Amino acid sequence: MSVHLDTGEWESLSYEEKNRRLFIKQKQLLDAFFARHAISKSKYDEGISYITSRMRRKQ
Repeated sequence: MSVHLDTGEWESLSYEEKNRRLFIKQKQLLDAFFARHAISKSKYDEGISYITSRMRRKQ
C-alpha cells in the first residue's frame, strides 16, 4: 500500500485514516532498516512496540 498523498488527498482523510497511514509508513521504514541490517532485531522490536503503543493511545 502506498501512503504517498498530495496535500488535498491528505486533508480529505479522517483522523483515524491519517493515523493508520502514518503507522504503515513508520512500519515500512522500520522494515526497510531491518532488511538492510541497519538496525538489530531488538531495535526493530522496540520500534514496532513503540509505534503500536502510540497507535493504541490515539484510539
